[in-house]
Amino acid sequence: MAHLGTEGTGDLNDLVRHIMYPAVVNTLFGKGICPTSQSEIKEFEEHFQKYDEDFEYASQIPECFLRNWSKSKKWLLKLFEKVVSDAERTNPSETASKVAFWTLVFILSYPSIYKKIMEDLASVFGKAGRDKIEVSEEDLKKLPFIKWCILEAIRLRSPGAITKKVVNPIRIQNFTVPAGDMLMLSPYWLHRNPKYFPDPEMFKPSPLHLVGTQQPMAPFRVHYKCRE
Repeated sequence: MAHLGTEGTGDLNDLVRHIMYPAVVNTLFGKGICPTSQSEIKEFEEHFQKYDEDFEYASQIPECFLRNWSKSKKWLLKLFEKVVSDAERTNPSETASKVAFWTLVFILSYPSIYKKIMEDLASVFGKAGRDKIEVSEEDLKKLPFIKWCILEAIRLRSPGAITKKVVNPIRIQNFTVPAGDMLMLSPYWLHRNPKYFPDPEMFKPSPLHLVGTQQPMAPFRVHYKCRE
């Protein structure tokens, strides 16, 4: 908070991140992990913001297509290496191949979506006929509809259930779940809740994040000052 000064202006999303990151890191990983100097905090925010914004997309395709995201991931892993030493050993290839398969299945099943994808590809890479196409991170940024298709495929083909063992008793509304019981979360049913996903069984590419921090659709400028 001290870095913000007594008064100023800024984007609300940036201000929330600036305050949130140190608190979250200290809570999850213990004090002493998050940088403390202003320059180090700024560097941390830049890397975490890049990692968070592109996580869903980048975690499902080879990192060679998103070098800046991969760079930020490695920077963060180095910072957290004491508490996530095995993170880099995770092999997402099987999951990535399944997501790619279902994304293609859905795209090919909806002629209007397939037409939109082909038009976008042609606008970036030109018409078909080239044997090899070099794909850069900047090219992918020009193809947001493909990203939305990947995220929608993840929504519709999420794991059936995630199960965790209760370590300490936990109260949920009027019920107390005792230690030792198993709690089960079903992304499959959550992603089919009509309250949040109208026509939940339909393939409708959406720009909303399913994982990570929801991004505002536009900047939101605010003025702040210390209370008197």
